[in-house]
Amino acid sequence: MIYMMENHKVITEGASCVGIAYCMQEGVIQPVSNVVIVITGCGVSMEWVRCVLDGKTLK
Repeated sequence: MIYMMENHKVITEGASCVGIAYCMQEGVIQPVSNVVIVITGCGVSMEWVRCVLDGKTLK
């Protein structure tokens, strides 16, 4: 989530970040591959965003 916020200015849900993290691993995507990652963020509350930015967990 922090990677997407810092580098793309997008708030994403944690589950969306799993696909992003997987594809960022070296050698996962081949140069001629067609890859789609569905990114959502509607389920993220501002309270959760504050916790992520502060490096805390939501209680």
